[in-house]
Formats: sequence, C-alpha cells, structure tokens
Amino acid sequence: MKTILLLLLSVSVSCLSAAEAPDPCALVTPDQLASAFGRLKGAPKPDVGIQEEKECHYENSDGNSLVIRIYSAERWGMQKGINSESNPTSLPDLGEEAFMVKKGTDKEIYIRKGNWILEIDGSADSEKLKAVAALAVIHLP
Repeated sequence: MKTILLLLLSVSVSCLSAAEAPDPCALVTPDQLASAFGRLKGAPKPDVGIQEEKECHYENSDGNSLVIRIYSAERWGMQKGINSESNPTSLPDLGEEAFMVKKGTDKEIYIRKGNWILEIDGSADSEKLKAVAALAVIHLP
C-alpha cells in the first residue's frame, strides 16, 4: 500500500511539472495594464524565457519596460535563494508568499500562488509594478 501511495504521489508531481502554464499576456487586459502601468506603447510581445518560462513584454509611453513571467512553483526555493542577498521586501497581500527586490534601476516581484510563480520585472516605480502584480495574480489559477 505504501508503495502505491508513493507511486501516485510521484505521478502527481510529474503531472504538475508538465502542466501548461497560463498565458501571461492574458492575465491583465490592456485597459487594466494602462491604468496601473501607464499608456502602452505598442502591443504585448509574448515570448519564452531561457528556462522555458512563459513571458509577456510591454513598454509604456514613458519608456518603462515590464515583463510578466509565469513558471512552476517548484522553482520557488531557488528564486528565494538567488534573491536572498538582494534585501527582499515582503509583500504579504499578494499570493501565498511574495517579495520584491531592487536590481539596479529595475524591480522584480516574485509571487507564489498554487502551482505557479508570477514574476513581474520592470523599470517603472515600485507602486506601478505592485499594482500590475495585484491585477495579474487574481487571474492566476
């Protein structure tokens, strides 16, 4: 019986890893994004990151960049470790666990919710990025 339970757990974790990540370009409407981030310059640009994470790139009329990424929550420990020396600021009102770090002139927000990590990177001010994160995370399964 114990062997069967371990096998089922192993299959469940494998299925979770292989689950299709949501589309980051579909988490926030253009109107919502414009109200939080500023008037958009051009259309969103979907992409895939170097670690196979789904991405959506934006730019506003002020020249600020924004990238929304989604990938498996299995990488949460790694992201926390990588950013532990960047003086992370806890964001208790977003997801199950969230923090923000500043890297140069950019800020990065990491949110763990369910099976996913929502990452918001951008050159806009912190309040705009937090507003985008709050809008996007509610649509993350």
